[in-house]
Amino acid sequence: MAIIEEAGSPHPRQAPVTIEELPDSRFSQPGPSTQPASAQAPSNLAGKLPSLAARLQPGEDTSEPTFQRTAESALRELGVAVASPEWDQLSREQQAVVFLPAIRLYSSSSSTLTPLIPTPPAASSLAIYLLSHPLRSFFTSHPHLSASTRARTRPHGGTGALDDMHDDESWKVSGIDNALAWCATQLSSSDVERHLNLLLPPTLTMMDNYQPPWRDAGSRVLGEWIDKIDPAELRRRGLDTLLLKSLTHTLSLHHDPPLSHVFAVTLKIAGNLDGEKKAEAYADIVDRALVAGWTYASSSAISVLVDIARNTEVLIGILGVGIARWLKSIIPALLAPLQHEPTPNRLGLYVANLNALLVLLRGLRGSGRVDRWRGQVLDVVARVWIQVGDYGYSGTDKETADTVLSLTRVVYEEIGTQCPSVKAHEFAQLRALDQRFAPLVM
Repeated sequence: MAIIEEAGSPHPRQAPVTIEELPDSRFSQPGPSTQPASAQAPSNLAGKLPSLAARLQPGEDTSEPTFQRTAESALRELGVAVASPEWDQLSREQQAVVFLPAIRLYSSSSSTLTPLIPTPPAASSLAIYLLSHPLRSFFTSHPHLSASTRARTRPHGGTGALDDMHDDESWKVSGIDNALAWCATQLSSSDVERHLNLLLPPTLTMMDNYQPPWRDAGSRVLGEWIDKIDPAELRRRGLDTLLLKSLTHTLSLHHDPPLSHVFAVTLKIAGNLDGEKKAEAYADIVDRALVAGWTYASSSAISVLVDIARNTEVLIGILGVGIARWLKSIIPALLAPLQHEPTPNRLGLYVANLNALLVLLRGLRGSGRVDRWRGQVLDVVARVWIQVGDYGYSGTDKETADTVLSLTRVVYEEIGTQCPSVKAHEFAQLRALDQRFAPLVM
């Protein structure tokens, strides 16, 4: 409506008027906003975040093709949002709404989604917020186990109450270890030392869980931040002993399928020790990772035995001739699986054990220890040569079998180099026994 003001006296002559229009919401039409785009965008972006986060929520099977396509699209949109200047105007809480489900896809395996996860500005600040708020809430103490902060002489609720810790493990959600690992990668050394109280409890919770796969997940998270702490600081806090105790126990479990992160991070921490403690740590690792595995692992657990053989190579590289202390356990354990029928599914184990045996023999050069084991090694490896050569493989199995035969020749060459007398005696006897041995001992 309008207000009309007349100027002058009220004569018949028309007076000039001025008209001022007042806004009336009933008649106003929607039009372009007069606010600058940068002032509107944060609210618009914040409104899109929940739906974007919903598309990134990992289900039970993140490798499912439909989820993969949906997540890829959502991560690309998130990358655009993070690169825009409006992202910095969002609160940390708003950023966390969408970034937590995104980093739960931060897999250590060959995932097509991991490279698409963007790195936001001030990533370390966002990581600290995620660790101290949404992620921390997953690992809060169980109410039945901590009714008060006062130490108790017996478990609250009786001895059976200790089982309650397994009834409500709310932190066991898909991708929680991925989220913790991503946060750890974004922190500097000073950030890790300053906020160790945010990283250590969830890491230890996973590492000490009764389920081996969660122990491995915790070891993966540990591996992301352990290098960022000065080894002297670890020793001062007693964390090296605490962590090694948990890790070496996990090594002794020999889960099938093998745990992929525990062995490497255990060696990393043990390597930072000094003197007698270092020697004791490596001895414990050999006993638990190798000897205990060969003792208790089933002969049908091929993947476990392959993993032990590969770990044997690594430890020989670290200990050198010091591995001779365990020869009575290592050599028979490496030779025993080679005496089974070389079926196609066992060829991988043959390759792994022969590789480990060859590395062991080379590591013992100059020690004089190979001579006493030469008869047992030559006997078993000669049988492998005949059995694998006569089996009749095809396709990729034939290629693996050729690798086995090549390794047997190299093992014989190594023994011939370290024990020259075998060329005139054992090798000659084999040629006389069967001409099929000729290519092996030439």
